[in-house]
Amino acid sequence: MNNELEKELHCFINEIINSLNAEKCQTTNEIDQLIEKQNNSTNKTKKSLKCFNKSIIFKPYEPTNSSIRQQEPEVSITQETVMNQSIKIPDLYIPDPIPVNSNSLANVQKVLEHIEIIAGIKSE
Repeated sequence: MNNELEKELHCFINEIINSLNAEKCQTTNEIDQLIEKQNNSTNKTKKSLKCFNKSIIFKPYEPTNSSIRQQEPEVSITQETVMNQSIKIPDLYIPDPIPVNSNSLANVQKVLEHIEIIAGIKSE
């Protein structure tokens, strides 16, 4: 079975190599022809200034017919000036109980050691 697969793979690769070799040996390359066509296309031709002689229309500004909506500040529920009874605000502010950098390397190592002790991997 492996020999048959190897033979098929060998034939397939040979076909690809032969077609690439034939394409390489051609006198005209398709990619070069496409590049040449693109460089000679009409979209890169320069036009005279006579083509751009269109009249410019100036319209006066009318503030009464302004289509721009004035931006109004939106106030969220927590920013309302009048206290809402459904919002409970605590009387006492309690800060974060641990005033340390939780991302420092030493703290991460301590946490990992604690997890190892809890998991039973490492003894105290």
